[in-house]
Amino acid sequence: MKNKILSLAIVAMSATGAQAQGLEGLSFGAEYATYDDGLGFSVDTAEAWADASFLITDRFGVQVGLGHMSEVGSSDPFLDFLHINAAELHGFWDVNDATRLGAVVAWDDYNDGDWLFAIEATHVSGPLRLEGRLGRFDSALEPATLAELHGSYAVGPNTRLRAFARDVIYDGDFGHYGLVSIGVSHDIGESLRLFADAGWHENDFGGGNVYNGNVFAVGLVLTPGGTRNDRMFTYTPFY
Repeated sequence: MKNKILSLAIVAMSATGAQAQGLEGLSFGAEYATYDDGLGFSVDTAEAWADASFLITDRFGVQVGLGHMSEVGSSDPFLDFLHINAAELHGFWDVNDATRLGAVVAWDDYNDGDWLFAIEATHVSGPLRLEGRLGRFDSALEPATLAELHGSYAVGPNTRLRAFARDVIYDGDFGHYGLVSIGVSHDIGESLRLFADAGWHENDFGGGNVYNGNVFAVGLVLTPGGTRNDRMFTYTPFY
């Protein structure tokens, strides 16, 4: 399965080939989160990811991303911890200096291999940043529809308020997983961003089995050499 991740990354890098001089954004991120189902079960997760975007022409480009998530702690001493790898390839077109339209193909090794095919967009204007995505998970076990929206707003030279909403609606009568969060980020120089989020989730397994709880997360994003590009996509498959 890891070979698929590497193959997808190689394809993306080959697509840029000699266009490596068109690197327009590079970021590395990490997050630690605690998930609580509201009924006494909790699990802690650690994530890491990397993204790079390249311009092929003045308006067209690609973005490649790799990610990993591990469950690292739980209230259940017998839980079999998950370890999930992911890869993604975006193609994009800049409508103007504020709006980027794109499409993404992403893969992760949850369920022994799920694929996402989605359309997406970012819009950055003044203090406001928006990112939206709509797509389908091609999965042998859990086919589903994804809808998500990110938003942030600058309230100072280095501080932004953040909000996020995601809904994964499973086919048939298998319910959905929804997450809404709010948070804040703070930039330290041009290369480091720290963030903290508090979220509420609903896990509906269908048939009236609904669980509500909380998610708390802290993390950081590194952009070496001040290469932060707010038009880059920030998709992650890890709930």
